[in-house]
Amino acid sequence: MELIHQAGWASYPILITFFAGLGALVTIGRWRETRPAVLAACFAVTCVAMGALGMATGQRKVADAVSRLPPFDPRRVEYVSVGTMEASTCLLLGGGAGVLLMAAGGALVLLKRRPE
Repeated sequence: MELIHQAGWASYPILITFFAGLGALVTIGRWRETRPAVLAACFAVTCVAMGALGMATGQRKVADAVSRLPPFDPRRVEYVSVGTMEASTCLLLGGGAGVLLMAAGGALVLLKRRPE
């Protein structure tokens, strides 16, 4: 929960896409005609892209907040440090969700029966 709080608004689209991807893998990925690895890869790339977008927007907010401070204010370092940590949490969530989706897709590929 702390990661979701740190990541801010961008964590919600990442989590929604992650759970949608898991749902799609469990329902659609089990069909014999489908390719679960491709399905997992599509959702994983989307999660990582959302994480990168969240980090970029968060880092812009950090730069905006730091630019409002006086040039020699000692709080500038703290703002950059804490802000970058919070912004990079989006990328951590997106990357973690992508890895989990790819692992689930890989497991489905290995568990799927070959047509006889």
